Amino acid sequence: MKKEVLKLAVLSSENGIILQEIIDAIISNVLDAKINAVVSDNKDAYALERARKAGIESYIIRSHNAKGRDEELSVMLNLINVEIIILDHYFKNIGPKLLENFIILNTDPPVFQNHIDNETIWKLHVPGVGDNTLDEKFLHNKKNEKSQIVSILKAFSEGKIDYHK
Repeated sequence: MKKEVLKLAVLSSENGIILQEIIDAIISNVLDAKINAVVSDNKDAYALERARKAGIESYIIRSHNAKGRDEELSVMLNLINVEIIILDHYFKNIGPKLLENFIILNTDPPVFQNHIDNETIWKLHVPGVGDNTLDEKFLHNKKNEKSQIVSILKAFSEGKIDYHK
C-alpha cells in the first residue's frame, strides 16, 4: 500500500509536547508527514520555539475574536496546503470554516468539548468497517497520549483510516 505524505498544521497554546512527538516521529521516519505550520494564540508558547528549532514555519494569530481567528486560520492554512490540524493543547474555539475545510484531531477532548460537538471532529470512515467514531478513550489517555496521536497519523498515512473528506 502506497504511503501518503500527510500535510499537517499544529495549533498550540502551550509547550507543544505533542508537536515534539510528531517532529520526532517524522525525523525518525516512523511517520510520513510534513508539518507545514505551527500556530499559536500565545506569543510565549514554547511550541513556537520547538517549531523554530525544527525549521518549521510558525505563526501567531492576530485576530482576537472567534470569527476573526476562524477566518485568519482558514485562509492561512488553505494557502499553505494543510489537510489535517492537530490541536496540541490549543484553548481557543474552533470555528465553522476550520471544521468545514480540515480534518481536526484534538489531543485534549475534555477541554475541547466546551468548544464544539465532539462528533464533528471524530467521525471518520474506517475501510471495511464503515463509519466509526474515534472516541475519547481511543484518542486521549494521558499515559499514552503522544504515541496514540502518532499511531493515528501513521494509520492515515498508510491508508488504514480514510481521512479524506
